[in-house]
Amino acid sequence: MEDPPETVVLDGTPSSESSESQGFNPYAGAGA
Repeated sequence: MEDPPETVVLDGTPSSESSESQGFNPYAGAGA
């Protein structure tokens, strides 16, 4: 899987659109 957009994260995160999710979510951090 290439770096997915910050809006589309694995279903492991409750709120992928939240900026705080980027803190513990590596996929969200890569998209940002």
